[in-house]
Amino acid sequence: MDVFDLKTGSLYAVLAIASCVYLLWGFTFRLRPMIKALLALHILTDLVFFPLLLDLPVYRFIKSLTAEDRIYPLVVLMGCVVAMDAGAALFAARLPRRRAGATTTGNRGSAVPRLSGPVETAKGNKGSGDLALKVNEKRARQVGASFVFLALFSRFSELLFTGILGAPSLLQAILTWQPKQSLGYWFFQMAGSAFFPVGLALLVMAGNKKRHALALIAMMGFGFFSPWKGGIISLVVVYSLAIYSYDQSELRRFVFKKSTAVLVFILIVFLGVKTQFRYTGRAYLDPQSIMETAVGVITTRAAIVFQTYAYVLGSLERGHPFMDGQYNAQAFYLWVPRLLWKEKPLVAAKDMYYYLELTRQKDQPYGTSFAITLFGGFYLDFGLWGSLFCSFLFGGLTYLGENLLRRLRQSRRDLLLIGYVMLSTAWLNSAFALSEGGLPVAFGGLLFWSVLGGAILLFWSLVKVRQPSMALTPSRVKALQ
Repeated sequence: MDVFDLKTGSLYAVLAIASCVYLLWGFTFRLRPMIKALLALHILTDLVFFPLLLDLPVYRFIKSLTAEDRIYPLVVLMGCVVAMDAGAALFAARLPRRRAGATTTGNRGSAVPRLSGPVETAKGNKGSGDLALKVNEKRARQVGASFVFLALFSRFSELLFTGILGAPSLLQAILTWQPKQSLGYWFFQMAGSAFFPVGLALLVMAGNKKRHALALIAMMGFGFFSPWKGGIISLVVVYSLAIYSYDQSELRRFVFKKSTAVLVFILIVFLGVKTQFRYTGRAYLDPQSIMETAVGVITTRAAIVFQTYAYVLGSLERGHPFMDGQYNAQAFYLWVPRLLWKEKPLVAAKDMYYYLELTRQKDQPYGTSFAITLFGGFYLDFGLWGSLFCSFLFGGLTYLGENLLRRLRQSRRDLLLIGYVMLSTAWLNSAFALSEGGLPVAFGGLLFWSVLGGAILLFWSLVKVRQPSMALTPSRVKALQ
């Protein structure tokens, strides 16, 4: 792709940059802006790094893409994004505008924000609008510890059932662990990746000293026992979203700590080493090889989503048949464990080999899956007009979901506030699944979080927490004086 080709390259570059400006404009930590930001990352990474990817051993369809091949898919993608925004705006205009945390006083219909009760202004940020949850610390530690225990049990079970623990060399088996080895044990992987960082976040936020460095070290150790190259990055992202859901101002302090920067650097190095083991069975420990591998993985992962999406739309335009709902219908069964349903259909993303015109003989490894974004999934099933309509409805659903979360945040019960942290984290984290695999993966994740996390919260609802006594004892009277 030559961006300096005035016929198509420069036109595509201008369209891509203009699209990214729209996608990133007014970014906030909400679901739709996060989806749009991730789409912008895919587009920009493809635009900037595509010439470099041509020198790497990438799939044939990537090297065959031109600037002209990208223009129509980009226009469709932005049309779907605009339809999504329009759906959210229409739902917001048509539904009652009463917000959670607002109480009506005086004239009916006039809402006065109420910041007392379960939320309070974060210390050191008076008037900034950042709200921190006020949760019983003992209850937060109890639930956090149970989340961590569940995650550790799930990861141990996955190692046991996949045979990793029985390998002659445990270290070699872990470093070369492939995701396909965990086929059928997705729920173990999901439980570990979801509840370990949220549990750590609850434990950290319940303490007087926010020991984020220890949490990062724990996540690096936990993510080491994972078949996914970016498993640790996923843990850190979920942890950050949980911190944000608990206290927005605390996320800023966490991100800008010196210890965080040091550990992120170590994480990048570790990612490079694990990636080398994953593909070659050994690691080249010189700094250049490690950094090139880590950067290559990150850029390739971000760019290939848009490239796959663009090629699939091109295949459909060339006459390949639509899937007529089969792709998004996975939302109804993808979350069912294969251990319980032996004959469960394979992930529909496997069919992308057909649309990408790849073959078992020429393109290895055959068995991976490809992502085409939420909007690509709509287009693959229903075509142009169907994808625009589905995007419009999806925008309305995001408004309803965030409205429900705002109401849940205003609860006066500790477990409901902890439930808000869990569900808000899952809701925001689903932006990554929606920007890649689409609705089936995101829906399965949200359902998993809700059912399993809800069961744990239900258990703790039966266990009473002893509240501190407020009686005026002699020592308390002396302290007040």
